[in-house]
Amino acid sequence: MKQSPRKSPTVVVDDATGVGEERTLVAERLSAFLRRKHPSKTADNVAADTGIYPATVARWLDRGSAPSLESLSQLVGAYGSEVLCVILDHPPPALIAAARQEERERVEREIARLRQQIEGGRR
Repeated sequence: MKQSPRKSPTVVVDDATGVGEERTLVAERLSAFLRRKHPSKTADNVAADTGIYPATVARWLDRGSAPSLESLSQLVGAYGSEVLCVILDHPPPALIAAARQEERERVEREIARLRQQIEGGRR
């Protein structure tokens, strides 16, 4: 049986900690992403956005833990495709396109909100 030319990442496990380097990389990327989204009270704000317990989010931020699949699903629900693009080494083009479209739509909503605010102030 011929194997696909696409290589899957090799997970190297540290004998001392038992933690895979790939999982640690995901945790670091996710932590940076969440801190950019919410520079202050990160855990509390992420918890408010996702419904994930603040203590769980704090564990990701402070200890470099990676989220479970269920938590990752909640993060995608709150932050869209962008969170997947951040944690993947090589996100597929369709995922990148989806993240860009979501960002475009978010910016357009914000522009519409600001226009309405400006127009409301002219009365």
